[in-house]
This record gives sequence, structure tokens and C-alpha cells, in this order.
Amino acid sequence: MVTALGGRWVLDGPGTPRLSLTKVNIANGGSWKSESAAKGADVVALNVTADILHLTISSGAEPKGTLLDPGGTEHPLVEAPWYCVRDDGCKCPRKPDPGYPKFPAGLALLGYANPESATSIEVTGEKLDCKKDDESPDSGGGGGGGGTGKGPGLEVRSLAGGSELLGRITSGSCGFIGNGFRAKGTGSGYRFEMRIAGARRPGQFTIPNNDSGTYVKVSSGGGTYSTLGRNTEVLGTTGPRVAGLAIIRAVRVKQGKRTVTRYRIGVVIDDLVRGGKPGVALIPGRGGLLC
Repeated sequence: MVTALGGRWVLDGPGTPRLSLTKVNIANGGSWKSESAAKGADVVALNVTADILHLTISSGAEPKGTLLDPGGTEHPLVEAPWYCVRDDGCKCPRKPDPGYPKFPAGLALLGYANPESATSIEVTGEKLDCKKDDESPDSGGGGGGGGTGKGPGLEVRSLAGGSELLGRITSGSCGFIGNGFRAKGTGSGYRFEMRIAGARRPGQFTIPNNDSGTYVKVSSGGGTYSTLGRNTEVLGTTGPRVAGLAIIRAVRVKQGKRTVTRYRIGVVIDDLVRGGKPGVALIPGRGGLLC
């Protein structure tokens, strides 16, 4: 590898076999997949020209790896599974901005090692098609109404009388990464984050109070409402109780000529707190959030 990139990209240590660097074109519809056993590793050069770059990671433990974009920026593999490659962005008219990180077109490098368990990593190139229905990757779950009207996604609601709709999380990314399930989303000026420790497959999961491994966060305007810091007396009750529930369902959707697995998630939290005080509620809209 090129020594100018730094030590992590140099594969010439003692006993390291000399391997030729695989080069793969990731255009719209293109893909590359790597599967390795525990203590395995892989590296690839990706010539990225697709509109959207999508990473899917499946493993029993988080792989140690980095995606180096053509501009020289390093992205941890677990940071964001969707990237926007288009110069003019990936927002469709009349739909929320999916918020994908920018990724320059050109030659990228992906390298990883998985010291604890087998790992499968797939990279695909997707075309931005604003005419597709709500199953398309750019819609992030079918858009919404900017916080008004009915629609899919996750609804952020007031705890005051009438449970006023404050905003809606309508686009996001998620997956079973490392030793749990992670999800991120945006919409109506809100950001959503969820982690479920130990989740390995779709199902129903309890979200406990004040647990750093399994939690839900909703942020807006510099403030964050969370299950972290939530105790058993937040709502004037005592005794053990949980913060809420998350439901994850796998769905198979068409993307071009390929059929891929994505997830629909519904989250119900009766009170996300801020500074230990009551904040907002989170409930699923029609169909939940496709991510």
C-alpha cells in the first residue's frame, strides 16, 4: 500500500503476505462484498461514481476498519452506512433531506480487520431516483409532511395536553452492526439516535431507563432528550419501569434490479428526559420509519 497514507494502510509487516490490491468500480448498481472469518482482514480500492454509496456490515463484533474517501477524509466503518456522492446533493424535491454525509467521487480505499468474529461487508452503488415510491433509499421512509399531517416515520410529540405533534423523523439509516442494532434519523429539525445492545435479529425490544448500552435520543436546537438520566420517578411514579419499546421488522425491497433487506422500526417512549426533567414523547407514525 502507499506509505504516504500512514501506518494503518501499510500491509508490509513481518510475515505479511504480499497481496495485490483489488480494484472495483462502484457505479450505480455496482457492488463489492467481503466475507472473512475471525481474525481475518481485507482491503479494497473502490472507484466510486454512483449517486449514493451504501455500506452494509454484518458481524458478531464491530470490525476495526476505515473508509478513506478520495478527498483524504477517513470515515469509521460504523459511522454512517449511507453517503451522498452527487455534487448537487441527494435531496429530492418535496421530500426531506436524507442528511447523508458527502463523499467525493473517485478512488476510495476500504480496509478492515475483525479480531473477534466473522464479518461480512458489502458496498453498493445506488442511483438517486426521485420518482421512486417510499421504498427508495433516497426517501428514507417515504418523506413526510415536515411535521404536519399524517405520514410515515417516528413522531415527536409534546407531553402537554393534546400531545401536540412537534416534528417527525422521516429519513434515516440503520442496521445490525457489531454487537447490537443502531439507527439514526432526521426530520423537521430533529435528529434521532437509537442503540439496542445485544440485538442480533429483528424483533421486539425493551428500552430500559438510564442504560448506556440500550438507549434512545432525540435532539433539536442544541438540546437532547434521552432515556439516559431517566429514573423511575420521572412521571410521578415509583418502582421499576422501563422507558419504552422498539420493534424492528425486516422488509425486502427492490432497488433497481436487486432485492435488498431493509428495516422498518417503530419506537414508543412515553417520556424522553432532558436534565432529569420530562421532555418529549416518541411514537411511530403510520408504517414506522424505513431505514
